[in-house]
Amino acid sequence: MPIVGNGDNLVPTIHLIDLARIVRRIVVEKPQKKEYIFAIDRTKRPTQKRIVQAISDGIGTKKISHIQPNKDHTAYWNDFLTINLKIKTSDVFKDGELTPE
Repeated sequence: MPIVGNGDNLVPTIHLIDLARIVRRIVVEKPQKKEYIFAIDRTKRPTQKRIVQAISDGIGTKKISHIQPNKDHTAYWNDFLTINLKIKTSDVFKDGELTPE
């Protein structure tokens, strides 16, 4: 599987179960109106290289290769994998149980 560049860039992720929990929390608790809500998991280093390697290990050949970013590259995922974002989860995504209705 290809890694664009060196793969050290941060790519925020969220587990499907965590996403379902935050959607439920928002629907039930109706937090103050927020323009944006960032829901990400707590992976310490969500680097492109770690994500691609995990996918390759789990369902691929366990092999990865590095390709250089190219503005003329036609692969739609090229831009997505070159982002480098370090963001903080919104306060609405907190530990603990939902508050009672």
